[in-house]
Amino acid sequence: MLQEKLDKHIDINNQFEKQIAVLTQQLSTTQNEAKELSAQNKSLAHEKWILGQEKAQLEGQLKQMGMLLEKQMVTT
Repeated sequence: MLQEKLDKHIDINNQFEKQIAVLTQQLSTTQNEAKELSAQNKSLAHEKWILGQEKAQLEGQLKQMGMLLEKQMVTT
């Protein structure tokens, strides 16, 4: 009877160890994915900032061209 209890506890312990191994692997995978997503997010944020700068520059150029066209229309 004591041996049966011991065997049962050993079996339960082995099941827990397998679950721990699976969960540890899942945690590692999730952590790696989180790192990759964080890096991607930083990259996209930087790209968004660059595009914002380019947009502002193009809007400024467009405004200057519009002002030049207005001056040309007034003088002609």
